[in-house]
Parts: sequence; structure tokens; C-alpha cells
Amino acid sequence: MEWRRFRPQNYLEWLKDMRDYGKSLKDDFFLAANACLWEGNPYRQFEFAVGPLEEWIKETDYVFIEGMFETSPYGNKNLKITNSPMLKYAVAASRGKSVAFDCYMTWSKTPEMMIPLTKLAVAECQANRTSFIHNWSPHQNLPWGEDGKYIYADLTKQNEAMIEALEEYNGFLAANEELFVGSEPYANVGVLCSLQQAYGKRKTSFMAISRMLSDEQIPHLALIDDDLTEERLTAFAAVILPEVPMMSEEQVEAISRFVQKGGGLVIFGETAAYDQFGRRRKEFYGFHKLLENLEPWGHIDTGIDPATGVNTTAKAIFGEGRVVNIPQDAYVSFPDIGREKVVLFKDMASITTGAMKSINAVFGDIVRWVAEDRLSGTCSADSTVEFTLMDQPEQSRVVVHLVNYKVDLDGTITEEKDVKLKVAMPDGKKPISVQLVSPDFPERPMLEFAEKEEVGLKVAEFSVPRLVIYDLVVIEYE
Repeated sequence: MEWRRFRPQNYLEWLKDMRDYGKSLKDDFFLAANACLWEGNPYRQFEFAVGPLEEWIKETDYVFIEGMFETSPYGNKNLKITNSPMLKYAVAASRGKSVAFDCYMTWSKTPEMMIPLTKLAVAECQANRTSFIHNWSPHQNLPWGEDGKYIYADLTKQNEAMIEALEEYNGFLAANEELFVGSEPYANVGVLCSLQQAYGKRKTSFMAISRMLSDEQIPHLALIDDDLTEERLTAFAAVILPEVPMMSEEQVEAISRFVQKGGGLVIFGETAAYDQFGRRRKEFYGFHKLLENLEPWGHIDTGIDPATGVNTTAKAIFGEGRVVNIPQDAYVSFPDIGREKVVLFKDMASITTGAMKSINAVFGDIVRWVAEDRLSGTCSADSTVEFTLMDQPEQSRVVVHLVNYKVDLDGTITEEKDVKLKVAMPDGKKPISVQLVSPDFPERPMLEFAEKEEVGLKVAEFSVPRLVIYDLVVIEYE
């Protein structure tokens, strides 16, 4: 009957009581609440009876998220399965605390194949400031029988192979701990992942937009509702509102001032059509002042098949900043996840499967236009490679994380060669050295680089000669 005493409490108060009681028993007691971000944007949490991470973290010590079965990353030249959008949201929701991801692997019948797949899963987590957790599963029902029949498969050897991979990669992480501790995700494009929409049962599409940005090699961060303040927004060149129907006047005003002072903004759908309580605005949407002088965006690449959808997209100048409005009739409904390919505009037939490029390239051009090309970094690889930036201000360095998703379910690794990158230094710092470090080969070469100034940013330009699964590029600055 003890649980009844807690029932009337606010859940956050209950978490605090649990944590305080645990600390009274043992100083090194740590509390986390398991959030099953099994699919999609945060509003989907409520369908799975879990709560808002950004509130939980106020009284817990770290974020613990659990994936669905067989959703670990893998890929080839034509496919990329990624969890990075979900991890980016979890990092934003953590408010600076640690994040752990319980990743359920996609199993291979051949144990040796689990080794590169496990390494990729660890790399994906580390590139998104998250710790990988392996949930030992000695048996599972899998379609490994005759004619795809499900059988109770013995996975002992697969688990042993995973441990072998973890020992190798975790050994590298431990030996190079200084390259990870104190890292802060670094990018000047922000995408709002609004839990506020969940309370009003409104859809928002952070995961799909994040996936498209990664495919277009545009570094970005997730933003939560509390980030929509003038002070926080000054760190960004562009902000994207991916279908955010419910917004307060304070949030609208903060973003409007951000644009007026030179920031870029991309708006999808009926964003700000309702206030924070879900009441529809009577005359105008919240951002009507920014959209008064719209002109058509038009087609960018004449080689892309024509589509009516693109023509409804429009752009405007507001104050010193830029705005692009993408109305609902310009795009297909977004999927709840960004784990597989996402296609933005409808009626577009041209898709180059090998490079995983589609009309989403137009979206990349839109983001670059509103940001006036002031991006934190660029990468020459196609969308089967993801790169993220971490700043370590105490150590005066930026660490570039490069992850090659071309690790197929049969264990085949397709290496990437000669990846060209540009990385903008934080606060106009001067790059002084560039070094390549990887768990996949012992060499730690210094890389030649060029220091450039582009659109007001100090940039280090260099090439990475080889990417097997996971590379780190350490850029020291002063």
C-alpha cells in the first residue's frame, strides 16, 4: 500500500523524493527515468505512456533512452538507417546532463558481422554526445527458421562478438577521454523540437527535418521550447520551425526580433496558428508581419522534374534577416521518424538513389540562403556519412566526429576516401593545428589545412584521407 502515498504527487516531486532518498543511502546513487523514445517526435512519448524528458531531467541525474528492437544503425551506398535525430533531441532535453542510449541491435546470423555493426552503433552515439549501452539478449524470437519462420534463436555468439567490438572501441574512448569530456555540441542552425505541441495534441516534425539536414551535410542542434529566448537565439545563424502550430506571443516576438537583427528563419505549415493554450489566432498567424512581402522561391535546379509544390514556397527579407515560408501544400506529410529517407516536396520524381539525393537539395539551398551561407561546417561526402561538431572551450579545440554509415547487415564496410571539410571556428578563433585520430587505424597524422575567412567566419579547410567507420578530427585554436 506504500505506493498510494505517492499517487497524489506531481511526478517531478516523486522523482525528487526518490533521488533524495537514494542519496541518503549512498552518496554515489544516480537516478534516471527510462524514456522509451521508440519512434518519432516527443509528442509520441504520450502514446507510449512516458513523459517529457526536459522536465524529468530537472530531478534526475542523466537521460536514459531505450530504442526499439532492431533499430541499430547500418547502411550501404543506397541506404542509411540512423538514430541521430532522436539522439539530438535527447541531448537538447538533457539540459547539459549525460545521455545514455540502450540500443537494441539488428541481429546477424553470422556473429562476426556483429563486430562492425556494433562499432557503428558506438560511433553514432559518441558523435551525438551519447553513451552506447548494450542490452545482452541471449535469446530472441527472430525470423531465422525455414521460410522466414520465427524461432527462439540463440544469440550467445552474437553477444560475444559485440563484447569484442565494445572492448576495442571502448578502449579507444578511454584512452582518448580528453577528446570527449567537456564537449558541447556546436552548430549555428537550430531546429525546434517542441514538446509544447504534445500537450495540445498537435503534430510537429523535428525528426524528419533533422534527418534532411544531416543528409544535406548541414550541422545543426535541436532546440527545446525553453530555448526560444533572445539571448539563446543569438548563437544561431538560422532557426527552423518544423510545423509548430502552438506558440506563445513571447516566443513569436523573440524569434521575430532574432530575424530583424539578421537571423534566418524557415517556417513550415501552420506554425504559430494557435497560441500556447491551443486557441486559434483569429485574424493572422503569429508571424504574419514577417511574411507580408513574400516573393516566390521558384525552381533552383532546372534538371529537377517540375512540381507545383515548390512554386508555393516563398521568401522575404525582414529587417536585416531572411525568411522562407513553406506552406502545407508544398510538401508531403512528414513521417514520424527520420530513420530512413525523407522526401520533402511532393510530385518530385527525380531521386538519385546512389547518392540518396532528392528534391531535399532544395531544402538545403533554402537553409543556406536564410543563413547567408554562415554555416558552422560543410562536408563533401554524400548522405551516407554524417558529421557533427563538438566544441571544447576549456581545451581550446573543436572535435569533428565523422561517421560512415556504409556498414551493411552482412558486415561489409564501404570506406570513404578524401572527405573534404570546412569548419568555422567558435567566436572567430584562429585554427593552429588539425590532427586525425581514429579507433580504426593506429596512425594519428597531422593534416594540412588552409585558414580562410568566409562570410565573416574564420574557417579551417582540410581533407580527411580515409574514413572506415569512425574518425575524429581535432582542431586546436587560439
